[in-house]
Order: sequence, then C-alpha cells, then structure tokens
Amino acid sequence: MPYSKNTFDAAVRYWVLCNVKRDAKILDVGPGVGKWGRVLGEVHPGIDAVEVFEPYVRKYKLRDVYREVFIQDVRDFPVEDYDLVILGDMLEHLSIPDAKLLLHRCKRAIIQVPFLYVQDVIENNPYEIHLQEDLTTGVMEERYPELKELFPARDGVGVYLLDEQARGKPKEVEKTGFIGLLIHAIGLPEEAEIMMKSFHELGPITEHVKVCVITEKEYPEADMVNLNVGEAKNIGLRKLLPLCDGVVCIDVDYILPPGLFELLLEPSIQPFHVWIRRRDCTTEEAKERDWKNWGTRKVFEDCWGSCNYLSRENWLRLGGWDERTFGWGGDDDILHIRIGQVGIERRRIDAFPLMHLHHERRLWNTEGLNSIGNLKWVNIPQPNFLEECNAPGSV
Repeated sequence: MPYSKNTFDAAVRYWVLCNVKRDAKILDVGPGVGKWGRVLGEVHPGIDAVEVFEPYVRKYKLRDVYREVFIQDVRDFPVEDYDLVILGDMLEHLSIPDAKLLLHRCKRAIIQVPFLYVQDVIENNPYEIHLQEDLTTGVMEERYPELKELFPARDGVGVYLLDEQARGKPKEVEKTGFIGLLIHAIGLPEEAEIMMKSFHELGPITEHVKVCVITEKEYPEADMVNLNVGEAKNIGLRKLLPLCDGVVCIDVDYILPPGLFELLLEPSIQPFHVWIRRRDCTTEEAKERDWKNWGTRKVFEDCWGSCNYLSRENWLRLGGWDERTFGWGGDDDILHIRIGQVGIERRRIDAFPLMHLHHERRLWNTEGLNSIGNLKWVNIPQPNFLEECNAPGSV
C-alpha cells in the first residue's frame, strides 16, 4: 500500500539529522503518499523521489513534496548518484535478485520493511504486490547480511542501514607501477604467438607490464566445448592483481598497438572501465603494422569483448569474471552489464587501432557457443571470486 507505519518516523528523522550532511543528495524510492519526503523534509530540504506508478504522482501530489519526481523503475535508475537512498516499505516489492542488485548499487541506504506481510494489487497498481512476504528479523539477517539493524525491530517493522564503508571495501594498497596483461589463449596457440610478437615490438613500455597467458598448461581441466571462460580468466586475475595496479583483458586474436599501455598507465583513467572495440584485419595485413590506416577501419558496433581494462580496486569491487558460465559467449556481455550495475563509469575509445585477426571458427568454438544460456546469470548476484586478492604479495 502507499502508506506505512509511523513507528520509526521520529527515530529515522533524528538519525538523518545527526548523520547526514545538509547538502547531501537524498532519494526516496517508491514514495507512496510521500511520507518520507514530509518526515525528512523538516530536517533536510530538497529530497528527490523515483516512483514507477504515475497515478500516485498525481493522486498524492508528490511534486509538491519533493524537489524532483522521476517516473521510472528504480531497477533502471541511477541510485548510485545519491548519498542516501530511502527504501521505506519498498524492498519487499522486489524479487530477491532485484533487491540485492539495488542494494549493491547504493552508497548508503535506510531500509524499512514490514514482517510477514502478504499484499496483492492495490489501486490497480501491480507494483504493490509483495514478492518477499516471508521477511522476519532472521530472514533479513540471512538474506541481506550487508544490512545492519538501525533500531530494534518492533510493531512488525524492521529498520536497517546499508553503509558502503561497512560493506567491506577492498583495503587501500600501495601502487606498484605495473599494468597486467591477461590473455586467454586456450585452443589458440597460433594467435597467441602473433599477439606476443606484437607485444615485444612495443619497446621499453613493456618493462611496466606483467603478462599472464592462460593456456591448457595453466588450466589443464579445460573442456574445449564446455570451457568455463570466467574461471580461466580469473586464474590470470588472481596471479596479476597482487602485482599490478590494474589489469587489461584482451582476446588472444589481436595485434597490440603502440600507445596502449601508455594510455592505461595514465592516472586519470584509473577510476574508469576502459573499453576499446575491435577492427578487423587479415594475417597478411597484420604483418604490415600500418596503424594509421587501420585506425580508419570500421569499428564492430556489437562487440563487447576485445579489450577491457579495470584498476585493481575495480576488479575487486566487481568480483572478477563470472565463473558460473560455461561454453563460449556471453561472458563479456555479463561483465559490461555488471560494470554498469556496480556504478563503474566507462570510457570507450573508438579511435584506438586495436586490430582483430580474422580467423575461421574452430569446430569446438562453434559447438561450445552458449551466449544465450550464459546471459541468465546477469540478474542473479555474483559471488566475489577474487576475495583473496586484496594486496600486493598476497598470492
């Protein structure tokens, strides 16, 4: 329903007054009748709201309560832009995966939920249905361990705090001055040889690059049809992250261009996900190394793979590649979607001459193609596969 119990209204208002700066950006998600806008507006003016059901905006005159009201599904809304998110009697309306993903994107949030509350459509609003009717103090503790109880539960209501600092950020580490180059080369020995030749042609900059080439030697259990690409790549990340400030994952069938590692060593790009899309060339053209003309070739619009760089901190924040996938395809798509979900900003560089070697698809590659099957993992929270990689020397 658009209303909620007022059991903790005064306590939450006082907590916000004492713990949230007056110029902080606050977002009320699913405001209903606008209760939290009125309660918190007394101590913190200028709160925004996001409401998925437009009739509520008109009926309850929400634009008179909030600075700005966005009519949008919160699952597609940039909650990460706000310093504090209010989820008042709202989390129970989301599926468990959607709720976990939403919380993961919040910097800080106050969450109020009703316990053991069954609810169907109200006022013709399908979003009023409770998808988590089983909530109790025990269920909240088990299902959402990142949440801390803000006040002792009572009157069938629980109030929780999500704080980014308490969520377990990777600890700060000293800079190493190295970039990691991770090459997934299982089943592609010829392409690996061509790529490494182009790497050694780059000159002195290679002294600042640590290379890990994943082959059948590093991953002997590789099934060439149902290969776990995420697991293979994480083997390389676990080796490189303790030694490097960031790691770039590049498909093996590429020619490494001059200037790439100079770019990735720039301090200004470290907060971002750097993504460079591919351009095709033949093996014969690759021998010419005509970078200037190659840079004018058509960019592959739908290619999410190719070259992906993240700093050590962002790889740890992301949790690495998804190891729940099998077969070929979809792993890059999942990576890009999750980068957006956790709020890492992207820098796409189309002008860079990253050249893709044209080659025939091998039989095992075609047989193991599983892009659609792997994409099912996009909306299911991913475990952190890199928990042990917190500092240099921690291999």
